[in-house]
Amino acid sequence: MSVLSGKKVFILVGAALFVLLAVLLGPKPMPVDVGKLGRGPLQITVESEGRTRIKNIYAISAPVAGRLLRSPLKAGDAVEAGKTVLARIDPPIPEFLNSRTLAERKAKVESAVALCELAKAEVTRARAALDFSRAELARNQALVVKRLVAPQVLEQAQLAVRTKEAELAVAEMTRKSREAELEMSRALLMPTKAAVTGSGGGNLIELIAPISGKVLRVLEESEGLVAVGKPLLEIGDPTDLEVLVEMLSENAAKVRVGQEVRILRWGGKTLKGRVRRIEPYGFIKISALGIEEQRVNVLIDFDEPIENWHTMEHGYRVDVQVVIWEHNDVLKIPMGALFRDGNEWAAYRISDHRAQMLPVKIGQSTNQEAEVVSGLSESDQVILHPSDRLRSGDLVMDRLEMENR
Repeated sequence: MSVLSGKKVFILVGAALFVLLAVLLGPKPMPVDVGKLGRGPLQITVESEGRTRIKNIYAISAPVAGRLLRSPLKAGDAVEAGKTVLARIDPPIPEFLNSRTLAERKAKVESAVALCELAKAEVTRARAALDFSRAELARNQALVVKRLVAPQVLEQAQLAVRTKEAELAVAEMTRKSREAELEMSRALLMPTKAAVTGSGGGNLIELIAPISGKVLRVLEESEGLVAVGKPLLEIGDPTDLEVLVEMLSENAAKVRVGQEVRILRWGGKTLKGRVRRIEPYGFIKISALGIEEQRVNVLIDFDEPIENWHTMEHGYRVDVQVVIWEHNDVLKIPMGALFRDGNEWAAYRISDHRAQMLPVKIGQSTNQEAEVVSGLSESDQVILHPSDRLRSGDLVMDRLEMENR
């Protein structure tokens, strides 16, 4: 019995050694990262960088040339429509007269006085001529009644009266014109006030705020001379805010008016918005790398109460994500499990601890996951980031399981 027992032990030990050698010398499983398919929502977005801006900015310019007085307003100050004075302009002072110019203008005044007197004399002459013509008309009317003169004489007298009346009217208008020229000449001789008095024309021109809002920029802070049309400051309503995105044209072609937008990385929580307008005119912009890019302006409105974004102002940087496609229940696969097999997508499915390469048809995709149309099911496990050495049929094992052993 002891001999038989010894043989059995020897056989068992030999079998164990054989199994151990088979395990040690046999093919080892390749460690892989394992991912799972699952169902859930999927959103396809177009991301870009944008900036906030007030929809309607009012640029206040100087309506007249003159001396701009120093404004007490600063950027960020509140203004009220019809009440807040934005700027005050003192009309320009008359120029200083040298002796030569003064003599010329005095001579013009004397000439204007003489012409005025001449016009008055002409009015007197025309009035006297009219009185004489009217007297002649009265005498001829009496003679015609007595049939002492022909009717043609009466008609000539009537014509003479009308002619003299017209001449008197012309003389009166000439007199008024000469008097106006005299006043203009005298105005040129008005004394010049010193510039340090700060009052040239005597009346300050005040520019009143056309809307209620805030001062965005003060372009002219110091007192000084300004020309007509000189920009002085900009104002706007900070509650009337939008997001301007200079989007690449190939991305803008995917965007539609009314699509949902996520506004993030602005300094607060993610906000919701809506695409309001896609401008039809593109433009070229040079990127930071010096590359010419075709861009299109996309305008976005906030779709949340102002209390959620009131801390933002004009010109703040934001990142936007425009949702161009979404579905609440799709079969998803991690993008790391997909690779190209010729012109098709493929993935390695794990079946009985072996890798099995299968063609996969995908639909919409993001940088992290893709929609599976066919080729895989929800219960499948796939290999993430498969190695170039991996082949279909190779023995594989989850890397985490191997590390835990």
